Amino acid sequence: MQQTIKSPEIKEFPLFEGQQTYERITEQITSIPTDRHPMAWTIMFGLGLIGAFALLMALVYLVAVGTGIWGIWFKKVVDRNTSEVLFDGTGVFLGGAYAGGSDGAFSVNTFIPLSMPSSNFTVFEVFILDIAGANAPGVDTAGLLLVEQDWVPEPASLIALATGLGALALRRRKK
Repeated sequence: MQQTIKSPEIKEFPLFEGQQTYERITEQITSIPTDRHPMAWTIMFGLGLIGAFALLMALVYLVAVGTGIWGIWFKKVVDRNTSEVLFDGTGVFLGGAYAGGSDGAFSVNTFIPLSMPSSNFTVFEVFILDIAGANAPGVDTAGLLLVEQDWVPEPASLIALATGLGALALRRRKK
């Protein structure tokens, strides 16, 4: 036996409420760009134009002057026994064309927190250098001379470990 499902009637709702005419609808729609806007809207529009002009000037400056020297580093530390990734991060270093950057030889010391202690690990590190407008190779190029890895236990982790061990000792002593 085949059943038929009777669908409920679909009511049609008016597209526009009230007594609307095409003339009134046209007036409402065209009033958006033609009527006077509130003062706050005008101020925000002006600030947006100033921001767009500032962006345009920054792009013109970037194209005219160049980006200078900058670089990105990628570092991954992997435990050799478990193949677990202990650290995976990136960073940026900037030349003298950038605020806070400097040209010439420099040293970067960066703290790298590992997710767990390990005495058997491999460090994968990649440096990407970009010199805008440089004739490579030449006096304008940069080079990476030495990457040194010094792994020192973090003091905060050692303090946390000592606090935990001390709390366990006190708890055991009270029992």
